[in-house]
Amino acid sequence: MAIRNETHALARQVPYLLERAYASADGLTGQTIEFPVRQTSDGALVEPTASGSSVTVLAYGSAVVSAAALTVASSVASYTFAPNVPNSTAQLGEGWEVQVVLVIDGERYPFRRKAILCEWVPRNVITAADLYDVIPELQHTIPQAQQTGRGDGTGWAPQIDAAYYAFIRKMLAAGRPIWKAREPTGYYDWLLAKSLDMAVRAIPADEGSIWAQYRRDVYHRLREAEAGLVLQYDDDDRDKRRGANGPVVLWPVGRSRW
Repeated sequence: MAIRNETHALARQVPYLLERAYASADGLTGQTIEFPVRQTSDGALVEPTASGSSVTVLAYGSAVVSAAALTVASSVASYTFAPNVPNSTAQLGEGWEVQVVLVIDGERYPFRRKAILCEWVPRNVITAADLYDVIPELQHTIPQAQQTGRGDGTGWAPQIDAAYYAFIRKMLAAGRPIWKAREPTGYYDWLLAKSLDMAVRAIPADEGSIWAQYRRDVYHRLREAEAGLVLQYDDDDRDKRRGANGPVVLWPVGRSRW
């Protein structure tokens, strides 16, 4: 196989969480599944061609969606996992997979990601405006990682997306079935604090500068949000709450965990 000078990577860092849909009479419009792809050399978004691109969703090896057409907007291909897909009675949990084929510059690029069918899926509820409400200077600052040659300059979307993926990893690390999770208490505050943390850390900061102070402020904000983030699951008692921290890992003193 030939090695390309330019390669592409699916920006999705965690498994897809698919939401179990009910009958269309419930008024559901479906769940949008996105497939952002970035160039490996500079991180810029790559716009695929809708014609010839497709997505397949597998449930335990059987196709629930087979080679369905995609739409492309703002350089990102997407598919609506609609209520008419026969998954209203499907078993919740792992065993699902999302396979997408994207046509980029005339070549076909296949990507595969594990998927989990859930009763409820948390949405990314943070926008750049939420960041500006806390730190107005972010509106006029471009992080070093997104300057020419290092990224596509799309504002703070990469940091906000990374914060959302960090929340999904946190839920997975909690050790409980993520497909049974309800909307967590303190979710917005945690996601906002994590997005702010990733944003200010993308900006070079000398000790004593305003950005160094922002890093400290956001760190404490994130710690407070961590304490307030609480998960509840469908099989928990109504009055039971669980802290959203993963298991504690211990290792011998003086020995690196890595």
